[in-house]
Parts: sequence; C-alpha cells; structure tokens
Amino acid sequence: MDEARADAVEQKRLAELEEAFELFNQTSSQLTLAYESLQHEVEDLQHKLDESNRENTGWVNGLNSC
Repeated sequence: MDEARADAVEQKRLAELEEAFELFNQTSSQLTLAYESLQHEVEDLQHKLDESNRENTGWVNGLNSC
C-alpha cells in the first residue's frame, strides 16, 4: 500500500472515529436528560406519597379518637 493510500485510509478511520464519538456524546446527553427527568418524576411521586400518608395518618387518628 503506498503512502497516499495509507493516509486516505487513516483519514477515513479518523472520520469514522470522530463520528462514533459524536454519536456517543449525543446518546450520553439524551440519557442524562432522561435520567434527570426520571429523578424529578420520582421526587414528585415521593411528595404525593408523603402527602397521602399524612392524610391517611390523620384519618386513622380520627377513627381512633372516636
């Protein structure tokens, strides 16, 4: 393989590697956003659960005082 052909192959490999890293970075960003969204959803659900538990505790305490 002559030097010009070797350089062309090397350039192609570098371009493919850059493309792979770009795809990896995009996917990583998407996963980070999805994870953050899920974290917020879990926080919201935890607050709702806590509120429901407080309401149920009040209801049970009301029954016990009768």
